[in-house]
Amino acid sequence: ATKCTQEQGQAVFLQFFDYSALTVDEVLHSFFSIFTAPGECCSIDRILSALGNAYAEMVPPGNLLHNQGDAVYVLCYSIMMLNTDTVSPLVLHKMKEDDFVRANSGIYNGGDFDEAFLRALYRRIVSNPMTLHRDGPSARPKPKRQCILL
Repeated sequence: ATKCTQEQGQAVFLQFFDYSALTVDEVLHSFFSIFTAPGECCSIDRILSALGNAYAEMVPPGNLLHNQGDAVYVLCYSIMMLNTDTVSPLVLHKMKEDDFVRANSGIYNGGDFDEAFLRALYRRIVSNPMTLHRDGPSARPKPKRQCILL
């Protein structure tokens, strides 16, 4: 039997999903509506890295995120941070649109994403934040299928 690393296993697993027609924020919404978000930062990092690479390979040529796995990974992490900022009552000073655009400068192949792209992304996340489910007691409904990725 051939052994594979956790990262290789995640990469193979993500090939069973087709996110090619979705925007990056729709991918995160979809992904975390099915899977339980781990509470550990290192686990989230590995998941976002695998998801970013898989998505960058899935989107068709011509999509600005095609073959830009590192940029998608950083953007996914930034979206997660914005989402947390948006929904957490503990964050007193919420991230502004200009802050989000500035925070994502230089991550696109050493350059910047189109500002209109980032502003539209910010508005979609703030107007429709993700609900991240965690392990443990909660009042959330149980989905028909659920998987915990570490």
